[in-house]
Amino acid sequence: HDAGDQALRFVASRLARVRGARAYRYGGEEFALLFPGRDVATAHEALERVRREIAGRPFVLRGADRPRRRPARPAPARGGRRRVRVTVSFGLAGTEGGVRPEDLLREADRALYHAKRTGRNRVHVARRDPR
Repeated sequence: HDAGDQALRFVASRLARVRGARAYRYGGEEFALLFPGRDVATAHEALERVRREIAGRPFVLRGADRPRRRPARPAPARGGRRRVRVTVSFGLAGTEGGVRPEDLLREADRALYHAKRTGRNRVHVARRDPR
């Protein structure tokens, strides 16, 4: 649980800095990013950038003896630190053509699970059902 919490904080800190977006925790390990006034192409570019940043940035698990806050004079790092790779997948849906909020969330959720099923660490754009 501790490692998962560390990873969630790591991802949340990156998502909070996405330009033009507002980030919210949506569920256990899921987040929602809203891009008010932005089109799908702009949102897609932003998600690809943050996806690459997260995947390319080293993530070091906090040791049990490491303090939660950085001290004024940190002690030198000891061996045994474990680096892991963190990746994220995104499902993207847009409001073009008018869509109810609950349908938008359902489309984004379907797109997210498609991204996960097809290899993870990717952005999948929902395709609107042309009924």
